[in-house]
Amino acid sequence: LQSLGAIGATQEKTKELEETMLRCVAAVLHISDLTFDGDDHESSMSTTCTSAVASAAKCLQVEPDALISSLTKREMFGDYKLLGVKDAVATRDALARLVYAHMFNWVVAEISECIGNSLPKVAEPQEGQVHTFVALLDLFGFEDFAPDSVNSFEQ
Repeated sequence: LQSLGAIGATQEKTKELEETMLRCVAAVLHISDLTFDGDDHESSMSTTCTSAVASAAKCLQVEPDALISSLTKREMFGDYKLLGVKDAVATRDALARLVYAHMFNWVVAEISECIGNSLPKVAEPQEGQVHTFVALLDLFGFEDFAPDSVNSFEQ
């Protein structure tokens, strides 16, 4: 949160970023606390996680019943099918990953905008025009490097 000031974000933008990031991260954490009762054919939200449901719903700005329904039922051609516990857990995990991924992409775009690097909506850049941007380098297989190996992307 302290780094937002270093990128030149206005106080208003910093407050927006901070509130949204914290709300999204809290939602992911609360979603991961949700558990289900039932079997392979139908599930329901466990009664032990009512506060986690309420907190996750508040962070996501949805009604708790809508959150429960979206995690325990699947709509198919206007009909609802109850999900088994395994599918409900998979749906819960997918929701948490989706919320985090969207938040991450939004934060990267906001940071790019704050540092003046939002790309103009033109098909071809003007001659001599330089565009910079925020990007991530993901080294596939990085975890498989030998501990004593040398690479040019030092951590």
